[in-house]
Amino acid sequence: MNVDDLYKELELTRKRGYGIDNREVENHMLCFAAQVFNYNGECVVAISISDMYSKDDSYEYLGNRIKEVGYLISEKLGYRKNN
Repeated sequence: MNVDDLYKELELTRKRGYGIDNREVENHMLCFAAQVFNYNGECVVAISISDMYSKDDSYEYLGNRIKEVGYLISEKLGYRKNN
């Protein structure tokens, strides 16, 4: 991956609200990660989930689910989306 591709992926991650490790470490594994925010709206930690790779699956569900869980945890820390 070159620098331009990296910036494109970072922008896509920002828009989606979650990141994907698309078999970059293990050829048979995917990982999805999302931010957890504190009451000031600062990212203080990230959470992730892993799944086995299958070219037949749609992984958008897992990415959106980990993002939702990240927001739920953030709310417990006092974060409000309109901060």
